[in-house]
Amino acid sequence: MVWECQACSYVYDGKRVDKSSDDPEKATSSEDLPADWVCPVCGVGPEFFEEVSGRSS
Repeated sequence: MVWECQACSYVYDGKRVDKSSDDPEKATSSEDLPADWVCPVCGVGPEFFEEVSGRSS
């Protein structure tokens, strides 16, 4: 799944990361991210990420 930050348009591609790690950056979807995780670009939380169909990073 591809997720886009609605605040800054940062694209998070869950297919390109490995869920085998406990690292929040390795989650496969925005629901998998801890509540305190923030966008690496603008700092908003995972609730600002929406799934974007038909787009890849």
